[in-house]
Amino acid sequence: MKWIETLTGNYSASARVIDGTLIISLPQALTPVVWRMEMGHVRSSALEVRTQEGGTFMLTLKTPKGDISDIALFDNRGRAVEALMAVSRAMEQAQGHLRP
Repeated sequence: MKWIETLTGNYSASARVIDGTLIISLPQALTPVVWRMEMGHVRSSALEVRTQEGGTFMLTLKTPKGDISDIALFDNRGRAVEALMAVSRAMEQAQGHLRP
């Protein structure tokens, strides 16, 4: 078992929407993080995986104004995309569960 798997318990990225709040758990990020965002405050934005210098990949939130917030840094693209897809699934399943 790789040392990172030992450190993270081999957990994978997960995301849920609870009471209008997006909660993302990213144990495989270089710095594991739980990140949250109130969905009611975000009308239109995009989550992106951006290639960084040094061969790492950053999961980011981009607003219509062009503001970019870094969420988590990953050592490989596959893990970053896995996190992105976890968020996508959570948002798809949240339909009807968001506060107006």
